[in-house]
Amino acid sequence: MVDVKRALTYSFKDDNWIVKIIIGAIPFINPFFSLGYAFQVFKQALDNKAELTMPEWDDWGGYFKSSIMIILIYFVYMLIPLVLYAIGALVGFGGAWLMGTGSEGASGTGVTIAMILGGLIYFVGVVFAVILGLMIPMALANYAKNGERFGAIFQLGVIIKNIFSIIGDYLLTFLVIIGIVIVVGLAMMIVALINIIPILGQLLFFIAYMLVGFWLSLVIFPLLGETCAGAYGAGKAVKKA
Repeated sequence: MVDVKRALTYSFKDDNWIVKIIIGAIPFINPFFSLGYAFQVFKQALDNKAELTMPEWDDWGGYFKSSIMIILIYFVYMLIPLVLYAIGALVGFGGAWLMGTGSEGASGTGVTIAMILGGLIYFVGVVFAVILGLMIPMALANYAKNGERFGAIFQLGVIIKNIFSIIGDYLLTFLVIIGIVIVVGLAMMIVALINIIPILGQLLFFIAYMLVGFWLSLVIFPLLGETCAGAYGAGKAVKKA
């Protein structure tokens, strides 16, 4: 079981936590530098560090590189679902459009089949998105453990094996994260009441949204890193990409 309390509280132990979170919440810095910043905490947890610490904002080049790589890894893993979404939407909406225009060249049965087929393809895309989405944290861990070599994210056999070696904790961590996100989301709904104040309220809510969003990444990344660490025992060999 991951140490949820540690993930929720470590950032506030830093003397400069307010400044560090404000920097990470600034648009453009978030996500193009902030993801790489949070990745450093992910690696601390992955390496079983006893204490988590907020890094200094002093490696902008490294944070940018890591952020771009994380975005790229996410895109690579979501490419198949995105293609299926596009095909499903094209087939389904194409059928709906033909039905709506009453095209003489399209039979009612054919159009219905096209709409059903489009829906099924889209559903398959959703299934792939869930499965591949669950694989991304372990792929990121394998990437980190292999000296941040991009090829490590394609070691699907290793990644899947590692996931199943800790499957119970792995799925439980996702449930914990979902719970945290729901609680934070409910809190933000209350904060959203300030939107009734014209302009100023909307600005304040946007600022709060960015601050909480970055802080949430600093909670989620170490939870995932700590969980993935269970698949890498002390002295365990890491396959090179």
